[in-house]
This record gives sequence, C-alpha cells and structure tokens, in this order.
Amino acid sequence: MSQFDQAFQEQLAAHYLRDDVFVQSVGSLVLPDYFENETLAALVAIQKIYLERYGSCCTLKTYVQVMQRLIAAKKVKVADMLEAKRLLGVIHKDPLSDRQFVIDTIAEFARKQALTNATMGMADALDTDDETKIAKALAAVEEAKQVGATDAAVAHSYTTQRQARQQRRAQAAAGSFTNGGITTGFPELDNQLTPHRGWGRKELNILMGPPKSGKTASMITFALKAAEAGFRVFYASCEVSEDIIGDRSDANVSGVPFKELVKRQAEVDAAVEAWEKKPGLGVFDVQAFPIRTLKVSELIRVLKKKQANGQDYDLICVDYLGIMKPETVYTDKRFGLAEIGQDLRAMGTIFNAAVLTGYQTNRTGTQKAQRNVSDGTDAADDYEVVRTADVLVTINQSVDERAAGEVVLYFSEMRNAESGLRMRFNQDLKCMRFLTSFVGYD
Repeated sequence: MSQFDQAFQEQLAAHYLRDDVFVQSVGSLVLPDYFENETLAALVAIQKIYLERYGSCCTLKTYVQVMQRLIAAKKVKVADMLEAKRLLGVIHKDPLSDRQFVIDTIAEFARKQALTNATMGMADALDTDDETKIAKALAAVEEAKQVGATDAAVAHSYTTQRQARQQRRAQAAAGSFTNGGITTGFPELDNQLTPHRGWGRKELNILMGPPKSGKTASMITFALKAAEAGFRVFYASCEVSEDIIGDRSDANVSGVPFKELVKRQAEVDAAVEAWEKKPGLGVFDVQAFPIRTLKVSELIRVLKKKQANGQDYDLICVDYLGIMKPETVYTDKRFGLAEIGQDLRAMGTIFNAAVLTGYQTNRTGTQKAQRNVSDGTDAADDYEVVRTADVLVTINQSVDERAAGEVVLYFSEMRNAESGLRMRFNQDLKCMRFLTSFVGYD
C-alpha cells in the first residue's frame, strides 16, 4: 500500500479544511492537483479559494455555503455530490490529533505528486513532437524536484553553532579554511573575496567591463586556475565555439600569443601536455551554445545530465549573461536580463557551485573605465541586471594602462566583502592571460 494512499490524502484534506495551525505552517504545499480522487481535489480547491480570501479555516456550515456559491458561479465543478458529502463527513470526523506527522510528511508528498504530474505532462509533450512543449515539460519536471525544498531545510541555532564558528575562524587564521571557495589563482585577489577566499559557492560573481576589455579572457584565466587547483569547472560559451575557447586556453597555458599558435605549434603542444600532467589536476569541460538561445533552465538540464553521469562541478562559468535567453519573453529587455541574473544565482544553489559570468558596461561606463573606474550603475540596459550579484567586479583600463599591460579591478558591489577596493594587476591579453601578477592597491 502506498504511503500516500487515499486514507492519507483524506487525512491531509482534513487538516487543510479545519486546522488553522497546519494551514499557516505548510498550507502553501497543498494543491488540488496533488489529490488523486477528483472529488477530494475539488473540495481542496474550494478551501484554497476560501483561504486566499479570508486567511483561516471555517465551519462546515460556512464551507457548504461557499461551495454552493462557487458551483453556482461555475468557478468549481463537483461532479459527484454524493461523494463530496461522504468525504466531508470523513474530514469533519477526523480528530486532527496527528498534525505534526502530516506536517513532517507533506513536503515529501507534495514533491512526489508534483513529479508524477510533471512526468505525465512530459509524456504528453513527447507525443506531440513539439520542441517548445517538450522544453516547458522539462522545466516543469525540474521545478517539481524543488517542491518542498524550503520546508525540508533545517534552521540552525545561533547559540549552538557558536563552537563551529570559532573553529572555522581558527582554521581561517591558520590559513587552512576557505569556506569552500574556488580559488582565482591569485592569492591577493582570493584574500579580498571574503569570507570564501575565492569565488563563493551558491553565489553569483559578475565581471563587468567595456567591449573587448577581456571578459572572456578573464573567465578562461579563472577557469584554468581553478582546474589547476583541482576543482571541476564547466564553461558554457554563448558566443564562440569550443574550438575557439580551446585555442584561447592553449594560448593561456603556453604563453604563446593567440595569433602565433599555428606558427609555434610544437611549443604549444609541449606546454599543454605538461599542463595536463600536473598532479591533482581538476576538470575543465567546455560546451558551446548558439548565441541568445541558452536559457538557464536548459543549462541546468545539461548539468543535471552530467550530474547523473557522476560529474559534479565546483565552478560554472557562463560566457556571458548578456547574451543568454530569458525564460519569459518580455516587452522590456531589462526584465529578461534581470531574470537571467536571478536564475544564474539560483543555479549556483542547486549545484552548490560558484557561478562566474560577465556583463557589459554602457557607454558612460566605458568612458568611466578608461578615466577612473566604472561601477554597478554603469551596467548596460539597467542596474537591476547586476543587482542580484554577490560579487560585482568592474574591469577598468586607460589607453596607457592597456599599452603597459595593466588593468584595475574595482570591487563595486560586494555582498560579503569590502566594496570600493581598487586592485592593479599585470596582464597579457595577447596570450589570453587576463591577470599575470599583482601590482598593488590603487
């Protein structure tokens, strides 16, 4: 017999129709679609409408009046009134003595029912051969997997967690704790990306700069440095092919200018082979997607498939936010871009990975980056695009600095670190090395 059989569903409906404490605790997880009995689903739908208006449960007498009005207005259909009468009798005889059991079980039930419904929707979509319907069905499956996740989360006591915090800080003082951060490959930069000492897991990190300022070179540099340190990196390219990313990575690893890769092929091959033999080397996987076609939900499905095959990632690089496609078509482009930023940050939480992406400054920001520094207000299209970021670092470089092979990184908006810092680095963009060494603080 199923754990969530008809008896359990009647028990759940009893709490939903009569128990205010239950409704306030987990009532949002109860949906009519989760009930297999059509009449019971209708009774739950009626209660849902009542709760949305009044916020609390009502007496049986009031419930029957509400039901009659909704049926008359054709807002709810109850096909079997005799079954409805029987079920209401069962529901109102329940002693409601098992509230905590139902609360503890509801998240699992809701997720199971949501997945069952989503799977049925997927089967219907596959029968149509309609790619749009199939994509929506896949998204519904992913959404169903997250049902109840918040309710299953555990709260941590501030007082009982004190010793864990003390231990963490002691380890950090000794240099043996990174809070799971993914190294940038540059200790000076890691130390400023507190408290993680690198890119933070479950966080969105954005590198923002003018066109041709080295955003792709920066992500390649940080991806390779993370892989060298033993981390697993997935690089989603929305602009150029895997071959181009591979060639640019070869230039970075070998120190041979991108334009000279063919002429100095033997030198490049030797350097890359040596890099591949480094002890403790991690993973650097690259996958290209057509420009302005990749949605975050589709990227999540790609990564879920990788995960099912045993491959998890510590750092997910997306090159880059501004040329991805939002889940919804908006008349105002800004809303779609803001949605992408929010979804990328959520993706980091799903995979317990750091997310690193790029974004472009507007015309004013480009001018500021050449004279002084740009900041979050200079984001192309709208500030909302980058507002979700936990780390927003801008790329700044005057003509003279570019000629001298120097770049200034400005810590614009930092959720957990100090904002307003200016760090100067040497770089070699000819070899796709966004940073080569730390110069100092401006």
